[in-house]
Amino acid sequence: RDLCLRVHAGECFGFLGVNGAGKSTTFSMLTGATVPSAGDAVLYGLSVRRDQAALRRVVGYCPQHDPLLELMTARETLVMFARLKNLPPEAIPSTVDALLEKVTLTPYADRPCGSYSGGNKRKLSLAIALVGDPAVVFLDEPTTGVDSASAAMMMRFLKQIAADRSIAVLCTIHQPPASVFAGFDDNLILAAGRPGGILLLPAGVVGLVGIAPVAHCV
Repeated sequence: RDLCLRVHAGECFGFLGVNGAGKSTTFSMLTGATVPSAGDAVLYGLSVRRDQAALRRVVGYCPQHDPLLELMTARETLVMFARLKNLPPEAIPSTVDALLEKVTLTPYADRPCGSYSGGNKRKLSLAIALVGDPAVVFLDEPTTGVDSASAAMMMRFLKQIAADRSIAVLCTIHQPPASVFAGFDDNLILAAGRPGGILLLPAGVVGLVGIAPVAHCV
């Protein structure tokens, strides 16, 4: 509760916290899955309370649990979400191929995603969140189940697309290896949790830390 922050276009902002700190709940409110008990959030001038229909056109979301139909291939899944996002039909094949390549799933593109490893399922969930060039992307623990090298690659990729496309990327992480921090902009990690629950972080990477579940960032 009492969370206040501002993230600009082109920034990669990280929420670091122990289980129960409120990271996923915050994303649920920002994406419209949960109605806030108080206050409001504004994304590109749109209120999460009043403008949900319009927000869905500018927001990409990778939830904590993979939103996959296991009998569908990665290619079929991305085509489906591209259609849901109303991409022009002629642009869908090239868009899907580019996303598959970016998340290194091209070799598995035509296999049912139920056969994927946990890490590859997370990569596909990340690609889904990026369909349609959203203005704001929310990623809830996108590197869960991904090996450290792939996790660091994913975070560098996110930082690159944030800068190249001028989108805002907000990401939750739970005690990641130090290499993952390379994906975030300096001083753009907010950590919240119980005293002693947060690991020591690389020097210069933490903006503000709340030692209780209440954290403020301005």
